[in-house]
Amino acid sequence: MKNITSFRMAAVLASCTLLSACADGDLPFADSTSISSPAYSHSVAFQNMTTLAVWGNNESGQLGDGTTTSAATPKRLRLGFATYSSGVATGASHTLAIARFDNVSGVRAWGSNSAGQIGHDPATVPTSATPVKIGGFGGAVQQVAAGGLHSLALAGGTVWAWGSNGAGQLALNPISSATRFAPRQVEAAKLPITPTAIVAGGSHSIAYTSTEAYAWGNNASGQLGNGTTLSSHMPQKVQLPSSITIRKISAGGSHNLALDSTGKIWAWGNNAYGQLGNGTTTNQSTPVQLTPPAGITGFIDVCAGPSHSVAVANDFTVYAWGFNTLGLLSVGTTGDQLSPAQVRDASNAPLSDVERVVLLGSFFTIVKKHGPGGLWSWGYNGYGQLGDGTTSNRIAPVQVHLP
Repeated sequence: MKNITSFRMAAVLASCTLLSACADGDLPFADSTSISSPAYSHSVAFQNMTTLAVWGNNESGQLGDGTTTSAATPKRLRLGFATYSSGVATGASHTLAIARFDNVSGVRAWGSNSAGQIGHDPATVPTSATPVKIGGFGGAVQQVAAGGLHSLALAGGTVWAWGSNGAGQLALNPISSATRFAPRQVEAAKLPITPTAIVAGGSHSIAYTSTEAYAWGNNASGQLGNGTTLSSHMPQKVQLPSSITIRKISAGGSHNLALDSTGKIWAWGNNAYGQLGNGTTTNQSTPVQLTPPAGITGFIDVCAGPSHSVAVANDFTVYAWGFNTLGLLSVGTTGDQLSPAQVRDASNAPLSDVERVVLLGSFFTIVKKHGPGGLWSWGYNGYGQLGDGTTSNRIAPVQVHLP
């Protein structure tokens, strides 16, 4: 087990990329003077249609390499099937990938299956260190999303869900701790849109188009964005302004960020560590607009993590805010950051020429620079999830050693 200073864990991996999509309701909270964070501590990067790079925690086989040995240096994972750059999603301790075969796309999954999140009966398949097939979507799958203990797929404008329904995140009634290891369609009567994208938070789910978003599941922190804190298995309309065009939504542990077509960021949900970036620690049950730092006119990418947030500004610099123990946001301070602060490199200059956020995990961040600039990471590294060949925490970005 790898230890980090005391915190109240609210973790979800946010894969926020063209590689894939970014827990608290389904995972236990913990308070102590020394705590480990094995969840949301593995990393995946797309290399080509049949190969991924994988590294970090592998205790549940979430790297998919047939072992349970963690890796501080990225290794190639040859899939045995073809996938897409946008077809991979990483959850707490499991991974999903769209698999292409015979002109139809299905899903493969690996890692922890404690709640049926890789689509098989956990009584017979508690974990899988190699990809297993998930079927029954009724059509080609266009997108997958992985949450704390649940998974989502988008197929032909319909949403499919499996895993834990402990907070109603599968859109099943009654809300219970029961697992559903076979994908089930979210009923059209419950979801009054034909979604074009999906995201999964710690124990909530969101489906959206360019004009509307609906959320369901855990709402204890207002993460459904409907003005209440009542959890719901029925999709609830997120109260985003009707005038905006939604470019992207990212779901964190129990907060969410939306990026609109003008480069504005909207935030709602849990704000215990300032992860909404509005200068307070007050939760928000409806979306509020983030005020950009001086000199920044807009953002081109955004990602919500376990309890921190990261965005790329339109000048290709990076801003971070939220939980900041040990200075793991790389913004030059050690206290929680309640508003966006610029990420600095090892020379204390602004981290620049960044194209997008690749993923946020438990207290770590990975971004991609333009062109041959590669991937850069910083933050907590107890399982080697930064991919620099070490398990040392980094308060300044280091380059990922891709194979």
